Amino acid sequence: MNLHLREKLEVDFHTRNAWHLQVADKRGIAWVGEDIVLDSQPADSVFQRLVDWFLGILPIEEEM
Repeated sequence: MNLHLREKLEVDFHTRNAWHLQVADKRGIAWVGEDIVLDSQPADSVFQRLVDWFLGILPIEEEM
C-alpha cells in the first residue's frame, strides 16, 4: 500500500510540476517553470481553475 501511494504521489513532486514565484515588472507575479513563464497560476484542469478562482474570492485576508 505504501508503494502504491508513493507511486501515485510521485507525479505531484516531479520537477516538471514544480514552479517558483518571481516578481514581474508590470504583471505582478510570474510562475516560472522549467521551460515556461506564466502570468497566471498554472492548472491542470478546468476543475482546478474553478477551485483556484473560488479560493481567490474568499475573504481570508483578514484571517492572516
